[in-house]
Amino acid sequence: MTRDHRAPHEAHVGFGFGPHYCLGAALAHQETAVALDTLFDRFPGLALAVPPSALERQSFPGAWRLKSLPVRL
Repeated sequence: MTRDHRAPHEAHVGFGFGPHYCLGAALAHQETAVALDTLFDRFPGLALAVPPSALERQSFPGAWRLKSLPVRL
């Protein structure tokens, strides 16, 4: 079975919870930490390319996300 990514409630990839919690979640968290540390080490001047007030949020049921995140390296 595959996800229908057009359906709003199936557009995310979550780790679940309880007995259905993803076995790979710890690895994914570690990979994210390494990737972000590397990004910030490589680009110490990383900054937003627009004022925070110019960031646009995208509607998402139960949460929010940004439409884009323009940065200056």
